[in-house]
Amino acid sequence: MGRKTLKCCDITIADLNRKVLVQDLVQTTTLTGFTESWVNVVSVWAKIKNMSGTELVHADQLGATAYSDFTIRYRTGLTEKMKIVYRGIDYQIRHINNVEEADQFLVIKAERGVSQ
Repeated sequence: MGRKTLKCCDITIADLNRKVLVQDLVQTTTLTGFTESWVNVVSVWAKIKNMSGTELVHADQLGATAYSDFTIRYRTGLTEKMKIVYRGIDYQIRHINNVEEADQFLVIKAERGVSQ
């Protein structure tokens, strides 16, 4: 059997029931050089689907990475340099998919990592 693909008609506005924040890393010039800080770009409603996770040991530290899909209404200006914050947890954006190139919904693939 083939893999089911997400289509615009499979998504409804009612599915977007979690509030997430999109942030961008902004560089500001100071008297002593520059500083970087995360700045709020937009707060949007999203559907969240947790995908998978991995664990690995590197330099005697346990690292865990989890992947999630965030589906939001279509908007321009988002990039892979940004991050999503949900319930105080940062998710680095890895890929942005315009579903069926229909300019209705975006599926944002993001990851969060934890080192222990």
